Amino acid sequence: MGSRIKFIIEDDYDGEFRYSGHPIPSLQGLDPNGRVIYLGTFSKSLLPSLRLSFMIVPPELMKSIKNNNQLMKQTVSAHLQFALADFIKTGEWQKHINRMRSLYRKKHAILLEAIRSELGNTVEILGKNSRLHILLRLLFPASEEEAIQAAADHDVIIYPVSPSYKEQTPFASVLIGYGGLSEEDIRLGIQKLKTAWVPLITSY
Repeated sequence: MGSRIKFIIEDDYDGEFRYSGHPIPSLQGLDPNGRVIYLGTFSKSLLPSLRLSFMIVPPELMKSIKNNNQLMKQTVSAHLQFALADFIKTGEWQKHINRMRSLYRKKHAILLEAIRSELGNTVEILGKNSRLHILLRLLFPASEEEAIQAAADHDVIIYPVSPSYKEQTPFASVLIGYGGLSEEDIRLGIQKLKTAWVPLITSY
C-alpha cells in the first residue's frame, strides 16, 4: 500500500498551540524524501477574515505549481501579505503567538476542569495537551450521532469524528472546540452538555 502513496498532504492549521511538553514536529519536517505537502493558515492564530494561508511543497512540484499559478484565485491583497511578512520579520508575530498561547492555555485548563467536574467518568479526554479542540471518547453506549443531536437540542455545538476515518470509527467520540469562547461560556457549555447527555447515560 505504501508504495502507491506519492504525496501526503499535511493540514497543520493550529500547530502553534501546544500547552505542555515539547512541540510536536510536522510530518514535513520529518520527511527526508520530499513527499509531504504542508498546508498552514493564519485563520486560527491571527484573524479568520484575512483568509490567508500558505503551502510548502516539495521541490519537484514547484514547476507545476508555478505553471498553474494563474488558475488559483488570489483573494488576499498584496498589501496584507507584505504587512504580515513584516510582522513576522520584526519578531512581532512570535510575541503575538506567545500571548495567544497563554490565553488559550488558560481556556484549555478551564475546559478540562469543567469536563472532569461535570462529566466525570462518563467520558475520556484524548489529545488534551495541544490544539484548539479536544477529543472526547464516550464511555456510555451512545452513538456519535445521538450525542451530537442531544447536545444540539441544548444549544451546544460539538463535532463528529467519523468523517476523519476511512472505515468505521473504533469508538464513539466527538470534538469540542473552545478557541472562540469566553471562560464563562466554556463552563456553561459543559454544564449544558451534561444536562443533554444525562438521558443517554441513564437510559442504558
